[in-house]
Amino acid sequence: IKPSMPSEQELMNWLDIDQDQAKKLTERVQIVMNASNLKPYLTENQWVQAWNELDIVSKEGKSYRMDRLVEFDDHLAIIDYKLTIPEEGSPAYEKYRAQLGAYKEELGRIRQDKPAKAFLVSSKGEIAQIAWGAFVAKKATKNPLVGVFASNKYLVLKYCIDIQYIRTHGTYR
Repeated sequence: IKPSMPSEQELMNWLDIDQDQAKKLTERVQIVMNASNLKPYLTENQWVQAWNELDIVSKEGKSYRMDRLVEFDDHLAIIDYKLTIPEEGSPAYEKYRAQLGAYKEELGRIRQDKPAKAFLVSSKGEIAQIAWGAFVAKKATKNPLVGVFASNKYLVLKYCIDIQYIRTHGTYR
């Protein structure tokens, strides 16, 4: 039996949001969880192992937290949840590419047995693999254009995807 999503009332209580926000949140989470192109990464259990909110630390002591890491037989998939997937080459895309490049670099140091691929997942159920080309990882900087409202929507979406995963699989990892 597949557990249901948290109720609107549960979301309102847990996240201190109103009913309209809870309804929109539920709709977005359902879109992501039901997207056929995301099932291999989120719900099909065709992986070797999967982790949510995975922390890794660089040799220099810098801490990174990946939204989701999925281990398949032939590669590791780094998943980063965003409200939208920016256009390749845009400042936002380059910011995310730098962020995921740092994750990929550190993961490659820790897990040399499998190549890592990095993906952005949107609240619309889209997925995009990050293009590397001649990419060199550099420190990601804060984007002053990202407002508090957008950040809160992202966190709520990610939080509820995690809740749905726990309810479906009975565990956080």
